[in-house]
Amino acid sequence: MWRGVWLRSVNLEEEIGVVQYTASEDCIFTKTIVSLEDSQEMKELLEGKTLTCSYEVNDFDERGVNSLIGGIELCGGELKDILGQLLIFT
Repeated sequence: MWRGVWLRSVNLEEEIGVVQYTASEDCIFTKTIVSLEDSQEMKELLEGKTLTCSYEVNDFDERGVNSLIGGIELCGGELKDILGQLLIFT
């Protein structure tokens, strides 16, 4: 339980590493980089970082799950901030 509502969470092994996705009954979605398959510098930068998104019922942007950066325009959190900075410098 989280804030008095149901909470569903799953860790998925992906190309980049292990990512945890969590959704709650009150339409809050979080993505957390659990472990990263990359350089030590990137691991230190991204591991354990989370972004949080709210969405409307029946209007979830699947890019939030299918892509590292897709669908996060209306999200917030340390992971989003870091990804934004990385995109600026690439």
